[in-house]
Amino acid sequence: MDITGARALVTGGGGGLGRHISLALARAGADVAVTYLSRSGEAEKLCAEVEALGRRVMAVRMDITDAAAIEAAVGAVAGAWGGLDILVNNAGRGRPTLPGEDRPREVAHGDIAALTPELYDLLMAINMRGPFLAARAAAPWLRASGRGRIVNIGSTIGFSPRDAGLSFAMAKAGAVPLTRYLATTLAPEVLVNCVAPGLIEGTGLTGAASQAYIESWRDKAILARTTAPEDVAAQVLALVQSTSTTGQTVVVDGGISFN
Repeated sequence: MDITGARALVTGGGGGLGRHISLALARAGADVAVTYLSRSGEAEKLCAEVEALGRRVMAVRMDITDAAAIEAAVGAVAGAWGGLDILVNNAGRGRPTLPGEDRPREVAHGDIAALTPELYDLLMAINMRGPFLAARAAAPWLRASGRGRIVNIGSTIGFSPRDAGLSFAMAKAGAVPLTRYLATTLAPEVLVNCVAPGLIEGTGLTGAASQAYIESWRDKAILARTTAPEDVAAQVLALVQSTSTTGQTVVVDGGISFN
């Protein structure tokens, strides 16, 4: 499908992986709106990059844990542009900061006692509830567009937790049934798919990881490398452009998940 002139919303689209997805869509001809929570500078920089490509762009502050804020953000984008064609559920966090705290909460793999109910609920709200609410808010617009697409960003952590915390792994695993549910519920007007990356270099997650940890992923991948943000963005674009793929989860991890 040609997405020239399509109206896309990428949650968490200003920085990291979201930036690469936003730029891939813009280069393919889409107008791109991004949401951000606190990194307004990254969102402003992304807006300048998209404008340089000759596409419309807007940035909207949104808390992915706030249902009213999600409704307002989707409504603002669709209202400004007369509709919405593409939703990419990219916003997510593996190490969130609890209210009243000033740094991300670290929970070691297997440390169930450290995973408090408050932290568990926050991780699920960000990584599972938020994408559902965004899809729910966008659904009427996507159905009306004639070329509606949703791409959820999952993770191979959801298939094999490795060093991830329990709640983050569970939430990312939930992206798969969410994708299938939305694909059947919104068919035939909207195609819904999921991209599940492995370890992505050049993002916030790897910025906090040791070199030894990153090398351990490379050693297990049959392509002997980790995933680049551009790899994931290219797969998102391919799914958006597809006219017959729906309800699927595509793994982009260099072959580590089956080696």
